[in-house]
Amino acid sequence: MLLRIKFAHYRRLAILLTFLFFTACTAINELDLSKYSLSSSDEINIKDTPEYHLVESVLVGEILPSHNQLDIDLNNLKDKAERFCLQTHSEDFKRLKQAWIDAMHSWSSVGVFNYGPIDDLNIAWKFQFWPDPLNYVHRKFKSRLSGKNLAITEEELAKSSVAIQGLSAIEYLIFDTKVGGFNAYHAASHKCKILMATASNLAKEGRSIAHAWNTSYKNTWLNPRVENSSQAPATHYLETILNGMLTNLSLLKDRKLGTPLGLKQNDQNQLTKTGKVNAKRLESWRSETSLMHIKSNLMAMEKLYFMPKGFSWYLAQKVKNTPVDQKQSEMIDAKIKELFIKIFEQIYSIQDSHKKSVEDLVKTHETKVLEALYSNVNALFDVLRFDYMNILGLHYRFNAHDGD
Repeated sequence: MLLRIKFAHYRRLAILLTFLFFTACTAINELDLSKYSLSSSDEINIKDTPEYHLVESVLVGEILPSHNQLDIDLNNLKDKAERFCLQTHSEDFKRLKQAWIDAMHSWSSVGVFNYGPIDDLNIAWKFQFWPDPLNYVHRKFKSRLSGKNLAITEEELAKSSVAIQGLSAIEYLIFDTKVGGFNAYHAASHKCKILMATASNLAKEGRSIAHAWNTSYKNTWLNPRVENSSQAPATHYLETILNGMLTNLSLLKDRKLGTPLGLKQNDQNQLTKTGKVNAKRLESWRSETSLMHIKSNLMAMEKLYFMPKGFSWYLAQKVKNTPVDQKQSEMIDAKIKELFIKIFEQIYSIQDSHKKSVEDLVKTHETKVLEALYSNVNALFDVLRFDYMNILGLHYRFNAHDGD
């Protein structure tokens, strides 16, 4: 009897403790939900900010379509390489060269998006090995093209130096006179194997970053987290986009124009001339398409500024909603737009008024028009980097990414 009473007592005690435990858990869960969960109204507020609208506009309107086009053009380049190597016909060689120009145009257009998967995976050099002041592309290909080095399969080339991967490598294979041009592929079938393997590896890389943007990166960017910060949730991505533009603009003025023209800025931000003018420092001197790619870079930046809900729109929105000086912001906006107009007038003037390519202009030291272009590109960088970012309280984070 005594044992039965004790058992009943312990049973009631266990039931009581269980009830208290579940009550406590329920309270904790309710506390967690109230503190950390995002209500539907909060989600609406987050997605109704100028920062979010700009990020969404750039992602959906430019980043995704540009990477999808790069994927298409790199696959087309692979197909044209395979088609040419099937019969090594002269017309197919012309189509192959055009496919490279198209792919390079797409690559130049995504140069402004030097973040996301291409930066996180550190694979920019696999798309384009440039600058190449020591001509590593030639040095690393030399033994393979001569037939001394037989490591020319897709797998072997993918594991080799980045100097023999990407668009710079293919430009060398189809435009460089030392390779031998069209006729060289008749006599040496292993050269075609190198060409096809390089193009195939490049197409795989293009597919991977396009897929990443269309899946995980897209989801993350369109669903920014609420942080315990004074910044709006999408401001980080907005700064990423603007910093990407500035990084690409810096690369353009310093490497694509400054270095081949022998120009650089000293510590006092004054322009100096080293006198070392060198056409082989231009981005695509073998194919003589350097100006075309500079134009593609700048057109991508211009789109980000002028597009609906782009950076010009964002500046106007901040004037409405924050104590940003309206007159000053209007002056900055007008200055940026004026510089874009001047820059493209210069580019089209160079294209239309000179029978020589940019490469020939640099070779013959006829560089005044290119120096003027450099000056305006430099001015555009300064007004975006200092005036635009400062008035909006945005932060400049230099990206050491060296790809285009």
